[in-house]
Amino acid sequence: MSLSSMMRSIGMGASWPFMAIFLSLYLHLAIYIVGIVFTLLSLMSMVFSLIGGYLADLMGRKFTLMLGSISGIFIYLFIALSFQFNAYLITIILFIFSSFSGSLVYPSASALISDVTLSDEREGAYSVYRILSNVGWAIGPFIGSLIYNTGIVYIFYSLVLASILQSVIIIFVKNPNTLRKTVSGGNPFIVYDKYLLFSA
Repeated sequence: MSLSSMMRSIGMGASWPFMAIFLSLYLHLAIYIVGIVFTLLSLMSMVFSLIGGYLADLMGRKFTLMLGSISGIFIYLFIALSFQFNAYLITIILFIFSSFSGSLVYPSASALISDVTLSDEREGAYSVYRILSNVGWAIGPFIGSLIYNTGIVYIFYSLVLASILQSVIIIFVKNPNTLRKTVSGGNPFIVYDKYLLFSA
């Protein structure tokens, strides 16, 4: 899961900074419009994360991981194609909705790590996961800077490749048998946990 997260972080780190540059310098959008685009990206990520967490409990971690990864392949491919056809409004819309892919992957990955580790192992496991994710974010902008000189479209093709590699890695993830508790009534997205509440 850490390797999978690193692949995705490399791709996202390579695309986000240069997408902002492209929108501002090449499409001549006002800076506040660029800010709105990235704000919408973050808001959609929050919404999709709720859905991703719910699906991870309902359909299983591996299913949700694979769904997020495969959806990323198609979303980034369509973004790249929209660049090539100069359909920039579609590019911006797809870029905002690209948060769907990562928002399915991240909650499922975190839940799966919790499933397969004991309480005394969890801190170390999450440390490895976060370190490799951050390595990806550190490497991504440098790789993006090299690709950007060739054309921003190739950054999104590299994201397609990263999503394919992530999918291949996820295939080898074992699906743990986890006990799923059903909450009768109430909001299926929100569960009251007094221990989590007080620890926060």
